[in-house]
Amino acid sequence: LLAGKLTKEYSRPVFVIGFDGSRMVGSGRAPDGINIMEGIRSVAAHLISFGGHPQACGFRFAEENYEAVAEGLRSYFRIHIKPQEIVPVVAVEAQINFSEIHWDLVDILEKFEPFGQGNKEPLFYSDNVRVEELRPVGKKQTHAKMVLSQNGRKMPAIGFDLAAKVKTGESIAIAYNIEANEWNGNKEIQLQIRHILPNEGPERS
Repeated sequence: LLAGKLTKEYSRPVFVIGFDGSRMVGSGRAPDGINIMEGIRSVAAHLISFGGHPQACGFRFAEENYEAVAEGLRSYFRIHIKPQEIVPVVAVEAQINFSEIHWDLVDILEKFEPFGQGNKEPLFYSDNVRVEELRPVGKKQTHAKMVLSQNGRKMPAIGFDLAAKVKTGESIAIAYNIEANEWNGNKEIQLQIRHILPNEGPERS
């Protein structure tokens, strides 16, 4: 579980290794497009056993081989992962502009509720989004309360555990859910940011 969570957060292969009696046991996860088993095979000579598939693996080895296994895996992925491959892969429903976000769309989305396993909440993508305002919130100040803009249209947004990943004034791309937010008797459309992504679209004035 930990390896999968870290892989999702950092978009690169992750290995978690610990003791299992007198031996060491590890598990690994990799994002789509990166074959983690090729890395494991590169250190097979130091392993007792291993198995898995391109995105997940498990393996065992003797404690004295820890350095050889750890450094072997680091070396393999330093050489074989291209920088452009260390990018989150996010499946979205559609790419839209802020100008297309309105109450009619919110009403349509609400007809598909409740969301959950087997009925995922639609995820949308927008690029060339400017961070106009940013305020860390929450007990540990790790969440980001934001005002975002695109082509003059401003939208309030919240990003949980994203405060350290965004800066005021920068241009970003985002994957997000669209929701109705009610507070103090007011109701507004709010974006719940799920991913902050590289901004690959052409700059707009």
